[in-house]
Amino acid sequence: NGLKPPDVQFTLPERSLVEVFPGIDSVLVTTPVSELYRPRDMVVPLPELLTLAAICRYIKPSRIFEIGTYTGSSTLEMAINTSEETEILTLDLAPGEKIGSAFRETTYNAKIRQLYGNSLTFDYTPHEHSMDLVLVDANHSYECVSSDTEKAFALLRPRGVIVWDDYRWLEVHSECAGVTRFLNEYQAKRPLFSIAGTRFAIYVDHG
Repeated sequence: NGLKPPDVQFTLPERSLVEVFPGIDSVLVTTPVSELYRPRDMVVPLPELLTLAAICRYIKPSRIFEIGTYTGSSTLEMAINTSEETEILTLDLAPGEKIGSAFRETTYNAKIRQLYGNSLTFDYTPHEHSMDLVLVDANHSYECVSSDTEKAFALLRPRGVIVWDDYRWLEVHSECAGVTRFLNEYQAKRPLFSIAGTRFAIYVDHG
């Protein structure tokens, strides 16, 4: 999946989305046209957005926690592809013009709660063991991914799912190497997989 520094290898076992979630290939998802034409920066690419949407349609989460909002494209996608009762919490450092801009003026904003704080020091305790889906996509340093992963598992309820963005990346985004290095090591503790055709890594709790 593109060039990378020679000391970084993608060693997680690769699985197709259908292997992880049998029957998901028949799921229909919705995405706004605005997401088809986007700047080529760190916004989540369309294949990942559609994958995230399909996971939401498949597992039907009642509560979602996203660590790292940025524009909120992924937040909006999860909001569109979940029930009206689903609660989505999304965390970013501080208010800004780009933070949450994708969903801020939409009707889906009502089911999204924007939180602010550093993911390293944020108090997650009120939300522990209550999330069906956690998306980890904040600072990509090894230290931060390690901390965010620990928090993600604390947030997860039985049979929940954790998705990490940017496990795979192109050389132009080599700052994502911290994600890869940490998850390569962490697979010794938990069954993690790389989702074929995407930048995602995933953990599924089978109860």
